[in-house]
Amino acid sequence: MKTIHKLFEDQVEKTPNHSALIYATTQFSYKELNCQANRFAHYLRTRYLIMEGDRCIICLQRDQDLVVAMLAILKAGASYVALDHNYPDKQICHILLDTQAKLIITNQDKQLRLNKILAQAATEEHKLVLAELLVIDQHDFYAYDLAHCATTNPELPISVG
Repeated sequence: MKTIHKLFEDQVEKTPNHSALIYATTQFSYKELNCQANRFAHYLRTRYLIMEGDRCIICLQRDQDLVVAMLAILKAGASYVALDHNYPDKQICHILLDTQAKLIITNQDKQLRLNKILAQAATEEHKLVLAELLVIDQHDFYAYDLAHCATTNPELPISVG
């Protein structure tokens, strides 16, 4: 049985230049989306040591960043839990504690609230959430050269700008 990201890579092989993702004014072909997911997967593996069996939390709005993050986490061998930022603080705290995630991927507009919830978990629940916080707005994952992009292997060395 093939995994979701392997099925996606099969589609990349079949129709690399067809539109895979359109959001607002952003459009990615299958090849471009795969490239972004591979770059991010490589970054997750090298910078955060994400590997098979790890769990990551994604707290992003529904846009291209969410899709890239989901594919990248799967390509890195990990699993993800999607966290809706509209949940009450207590529920977010419970999810953060229960998942024992290694990494929380979010953006700047959610960072302050998540930091507050993480601090509350440490003081009120007397439990530490050991996950690191990756704020993707602070990285430029979309500046890339397709000629130097690994099309199917996130383990190939690629420099992240």
